[in-house]
Amino acid sequence: MRPYLNYKTKTLLSRLRHSEIVDYECVKNALLREFQPYAQSYLHKFNTITTQNSETYSSFASHVRVLLLYYIESHHVKTNNDQLLDLLVSDRFSGYGQCHYHIVQVISSGVGHYWPGPAS
Repeated sequence: MRPYLNYKTKTLLSRLRHSEIVDYECVKNALLREFQPYAQSYLHKFNTITTQNSETYSSFASHVRVLLLYYIESHHVKTNNDQLLDLLVSDRFSGYGQCHYHIVQVISSGVGHYWPGPAS
């Protein structure tokens, strides 16, 4: 597997003892510590993400929601409140004009989560 690893990963693995290399959990934890993005990078991605050429707005909404969840989890905040998450994702679309209304309709009908209606 080593030929398929990048330089940074190979260097990290070379610093581990043999007893650690054969332990899956130890290797996984070392890789996660080394490569886990910081909370601020998730926030920056959440605030600056834009749709790709072939990406649907529904897919984009899902991507934005995942970034928000990663940001919240990186701060070790526990939330099971889908309404709050949906509100924040919906607000993220407020600058997209008619897209905002389309996302609200598509997600609310397909997923069953609460999505706030258009601002008055």
